[in-house]
Parts: sequence; structure tokens; C-alpha cells
Amino acid sequence: MLTVDADSRTNKQFRTEKLIKAGLDLPTQVTYVGEAEGYNELEELFTDAQWATAANAHWPRPEGTLWTAEDFTAHRGGKFSARILAMI
Repeated sequence: MLTVDADSRTNKQFRTEKLIKAGLDLPTQVTYVGEAEGYNELEELFTDAQWATAANAHWPRPEGTLWTAEDFTAHRGGKFSARILAMI
């Protein structure tokens, strides 16, 4: 099973013909996450509070303070994932 962001359809690596050529059976083996819910990005499926909880568990801040939902809200709009990578 291959799971990718819904907006990945525009990436040449995830075009239907390329996936079929790779031997994947669409739609049985390919899911575009968020597509049915009206989202384009995987990261849009989660709230900022959920992102903060995950960050605190897996990428704690060096100074010992906790990530908050507001830390993530500040990065909505634009390329959220790139902004989060830079922040964490």
C-alpha cells in the first residue's frame, strides 16, 4: 500500500501512469491521504494541538519548555511542513 498526500498527484513520481508502470494496482494499493476529506496535505489532517503533542513526545525542545499549539498555528499558511521542519 502506498499512501501519499493528495497534492502529490502533481508530482511526476506519483502520476497514475508511473504508478501503474511500477506495478501498483490503483486504487487498491494507492491511497491519497486527505483527498476525501478535502485536504491536500497530510499535515492538514492533524490539529495544531496534535502536532504539539507529537513534537513534545518525539522532538522535545532543548531548553525543556513544551511545544504548544500556538507554535504550530504560527506556521499555517504557506508550506507548513517546511516551516515545521525548520522550527523543530
